[in-house]
Amino acid sequence: MTNLSKLFLGTASAVVFLLILNTSADAQKRRSTCPVLQKKIEFTVKTTSRPIDYDVSLNQQQLARLANRFKSSRLKSNERALGLTSSQHSVGFEMNSQVARLGSNRYCARIQSVDVEILVKKLKVYILGKYRRGTCQYKAVVDHEHEHVATFQSGIETLEQTFNDRIWRIIRNLQPGFGSTPKQASQRAFKILGANLNRIKAPIERRMNSRNRQIDTPLSYQMLTQQCSRW
Repeated sequence: MTNLSKLFLGTASAVVFLLILNTSADAQKRRSTCPVLQKKIEFTVKTTSRPIDYDVSLNQQQLARLANRFKSSRLKSNERALGLTSSQHSVGFEMNSQVARLGSNRYCARIQSVDVEILVKKLKVYILGKYRRGTCQYKAVVDHEHEHVATFQSGIETLEQTFNDRIWRIIRNLQPGFGSTPKQASQRAFKILGANLNRIKAPIERRMNSRNRQIDTPLSYQMLTQQCSRW
């Protein structure tokens, strides 16, 4: 069984103001037109991973309570927990924006650069304490839980690769943010960017959850318990 937490999209913005004054005769006609970016688009994607943490200290009751804390791993009345994988990660990003003044109390902002960090906050495998390292039961449970670990790690790698492949195009085609102050315009541009990044991670999260459901099936549990003569 496994518990995969939802991805958390954190935000922390750094705003760079580039004020562009419209002085031409037809400026009033172009109040809603946001100037194109003056510098090239830049971005970075960084993943901060962590090693697997193993816990073999829990008894049957404690492991069951832990599993039942999460909807995805909640036990039925006729089930008992042998192992559990718990993972959590967050996605945070910082941005710089180009802000232009369009008129009195009217500004627009375009995203200039983005730094994305994918942070693995937790990756922990629990094994029922009565199964000691080196036993058939321990190996069978660990092998099963490692399938969940591999699903999580593959999802993180896919997330990083997808961000790298798509962020530049997203920024280039991103709608500007408008507001009555430079800060408000930048915040709205940042919100638009966040919505686009959420659309990247959502299908990856769904595939991870789907794969975990495929790992946790009655047939897979039956095959697991058949590996050892006693449980």
